[in-house]
Amino acid sequence: MTPAITVTDDITVDAAHLRGLMATGPGWALMWDGHDVFAAPADIADHGAVFEIIYWDGLTAIHDAHARRGQPADSATIAADITGQARTRLSPWQHTLKKMMAVTGPYTTALRPHGIHRRQDSHPAPDGHQITTAYRIAPTGATATVTMPYYRDAIAPHHDHDHRPATPYRRPVPSTHPFPPPNYP
Repeated sequence: MTPAITVTDDITVDAAHLRGLMATGPGWALMWDGHDVFAAPADIADHGAVFEIIYWDGLTAIHDAHARRGQPADSATIAADITGQARTRLSPWQHTLKKMMAVTGPYTTALRPHGIHRRQDSHPAPDGHQITTAYRIAPTGATATVTMPYYRDAIAPHHDHDHRPATPYRRPVPSTHPFPPPNYP
């Protein structure tokens, strides 16, 4: 059962959490299930069931940025920064992103066997009608960004005709890998 995470819950990242994440490597992230902060493969957050605090890559980037600017780059300082960022992002995640990631999750899951992994939480457009997800393409490390329409009325019946779901757009993409994979349902 998915835990009920509320905006009144408290997220605290400490130096031990950061050391745990640094011991893993790319593809891992710090997560929060409403009670505990833990390091896990980032794909468990693909569907929005747990709150993704920071990816391994993001942690190394924050550490490097602190060092470049001459700011303290110790684990306690960085943990406090990440805690503040996570608390700031929790409310929008709870009210918007969690639902949107449930929509993008199946795409992310289908791409993973082809070496394409979600790089970070998806980001909604200011109007709430699109969601953008960044993906890392292994082994090149290149980043691809996918923006797709997101309409609340596509999930629940709604009679506002100004916001009807768009007709799906399909464009063939040349690939050396068959997609969908053989025997795909």
